[in-house]
Amino acid sequence: MPNTVLQSVPESDSPPFLEAFADRRATAEDYLQASDSLRESAGRAFDAGDLVLASEACWGVVARALQAVAERHGIPHSTNLDFLRINKWLISETQNREIADLYRWSYNLHRNFYRIVLKDQEISDLAQFALRLADEVRDFA
Repeated sequence: MPNTVLQSVPESDSPPFLEAFADRRATAEDYLQASDSLRESAGRAFDAGDLVLASEACWGVVARALQAVAERHGIPHSTNLDFLRINKWLISETQNREIADLYRWSYNLHRNFYRIVLKDQEISDLAQFALRLADEVRDFA
């Protein structure tokens, strides 16, 4: 099993959303499309048993959905700190404190990329939280 996501992504499977950002500023729709593409990549990675790739792809689903929200509402969205601010804004808008928990659990998937410590079942469980969070925030994009 490859030890990094970059090693495990076949060249022909490069995320198509990267090209969309090359010559113009990404739109909220671009970010949503990227989120959808990463959701498909996560499914393929789970099917292939590549849980490192799956965990990072699930985090990507969340990150791109949050960027879509931020782009739509004029909120900066290029750093992890920005993601926390987007999260805080969403909680304020929705009065849904569960978003904070879903974000915290989802972020563990991203952290797992750097220090692979999560067990298979933990990745599967956290992936469900990540996908749920992405679904929750899409309405604001």
